[in-house]
Amino acid sequence: MPFKRYVKIGRVALVNYGKDYGRPRSLVDAPRYGEEPNEFQETLVNVISRLTLVEYQKEVSRLRPWRPEFYHVLLDVKNKWEKSSPSGKLIVRKRRASLNDFDRFKLMVAKIKDIFVFLGRFVHLQKSRSGR
Repeated sequence: MPFKRYVKIGRVALVNYGKDYGRPRSLVDAPRYGEEPNEFQETLVNVISRLTLVEYQKEVSRLRPWRPEFYHVLLDVKNKWEKSSPSGKLIVRKRRASLNDFDRFKLMVAKIKDIFVFLGRFVHLQKSRSGR
């Protein structure tokens, strides 16, 4: 199965480690080594192994943070990210981590009840099919 998510400018990546854990970031530029960084430009440089590439990609051509198009790109990426399934999974993970023992117990009991309801319906369907 070939790779489909390449490191490209405009690709959205999920940070896996550090203070920005769980936040989406957009790759807007590759660092140029041997060049002085701009003091007005706040950049976040991450090691590629600490990023998970997401399927979203925005067509940009090396936008700088002082250009207004940069913020439109980030806003569009943020809106897409909030609608995606990885974002939903992170929200569910945080919600489950905040549960106490009794809430986890209630969740377990509710799942068991759902299983018994499903099995009861399944057995009823099996009996009605075999009676034909």
